[in-house]
Formats: sequence, structure tokens, C-alpha cells
Amino acid sequence: MKQALGNAVRRTSSPEETRAFGREIGEGLSAGDFLALSGPLGAGKTMFAKGVAEALGIDASAVASPTFVLLRVHRGRIPLYHLDAYRLRSPSELREVGLPDLIDGDGAVLLEWAERVREAVPGGAAWIEFRNLGENEREIRISPEPFSGK
Repeated sequence: MKQALGNAVRRTSSPEETRAFGREIGEGLSAGDFLALSGPLGAGKTMFAKGVAEALGIDASAVASPTFVLLRVHRGRIPLYHLDAYRLRSPSELREVGLPDLIDGDGAVLLEWAERVREAVPGGAAWIEFRNLGENEREIRISPEPFSGK
């Protein structure tokens, strides 16, 4: 993903389509890339992460939301550093788990609930927002800038 994703909008109508979109994005990831995911509970962030992992040669069954462990490291074509900011009280907690080293490291970073710790997200990150449109329908927006709101 050395080249910016720019602005894009994708609608998906099933978890499988959300996962497939994650694979599309994951195929272009390189070391140093940062995906900042935002959206409500159940919006598809972790399903998208499974697709990203698959594109990197990682077994998707090993990918789960890292809410209670904060960071999961998955080894594939490049490492995937999967973080979750849902339970964090401040961005400094991400520094405590070594986020600055991960950003400059050998893998890609995928951060769920990035809107809660905007200050910790580096410039150049791809912001990916998930919206529920119905039971299985999602709108996924990509931007080089944070989305307004929470």
C-alpha cells in the first residue's frame, strides 16, 4: 500500500464480502502501512481484519478482536500487528505496548477503534470507517484523513 488508498466507498452485503474487501486491501500492504479502523460494535472491523490477514498468508481463524490483550501479532508475508483501542483510557497506553516501534517496524499495523486514540495514529495512515446499513449491509469508507465525529 505504499501508494495512498485515497478516498473510496464500498458497500458490502454480507460478512464474506466485508472479508473479501479486507483481502483486497491486504494484498497491497507493505511494512510500515497503518490501517486505522473505526465504527460501532458489530460493524465488521474484525471480519475485515480477517480478510487483511488472509491476504498476508495468515490463517484467518487465528484473527480475533484483541480487545482484552490489546495486541496480537500474526506472522505472514509481513507481520500484522493487530491492536484494539476499545478499552484504552488514553493514547499513552498504546505507547506502552510499543506502538512507535511497530509503526517503524517490519510489518503493517491494523488498529481497531482508532477514533478513540486519534492522536496516536500516524500521518499517512489509511482511515477506514465502517457503518451499519442493515443486518448484513455495511458501508466502508476509506480516507487519508480521520473522519469527523467520535
